[in-house]
Amino acid sequence: MKSKPKEKLLLTATLFLLFFHLMAQKAPIKFGDIPIEDLKMTTYDKDSSAVAVVLTDYGESGMIYSAEKGFMLTFERITRIKILRKEGLEWGNFEVPLYHSAGNAEKLSSLKGITYNLENGKIIETKMKNDAVFKEKYDDNFDIMKIALPNVKEGSIVEVTYK
Repeated sequence: MKSKPKEKLLLTATLFLLFFHLMAQKAPIKFGDIPIEDLKMTTYDKDSSAVAVVLTDYGESGMIYSAEKGFMLTFERITRIKILRKEGLEWGNFEVPLYHSAGNAEKLSSLKGITYNLENGKIIETKMKNDAVFKEKYDDNFDIMKIALPNVKEGSIVEVTYK
């Protein structure tokens, strides 16, 4: 019995994805799980002049199949940054480039952003609101999603995740 080219492609893609799924690393952090030690940090040991430090910037790519659209690449990202000085407040703003061409376009989903501050020994969370996300045209093939987290100040930790 001969297998059809479409079946071979589907089998190959499934085995490929299974292999990479098995080889994937576990995410180094969980969104929203902020160690109090990170909030208490006032300087970065390896660079005392740093105005901010990226604690984690982790991404994971994968492929999904849709009968209507075929194979699609997915990407999930989580970024956590500690703001050490006033000069580092700009790190509370994020930009995500999104490609589009010939009727196809990348989409941003599952966007969440939180600013964490330590006040009177307690962790205070300020969640990003929908009006803090702006879409800006960059050129004929790219738009930039701009994200501004609220209540960012010296000592804050900002965290963003999206698909």
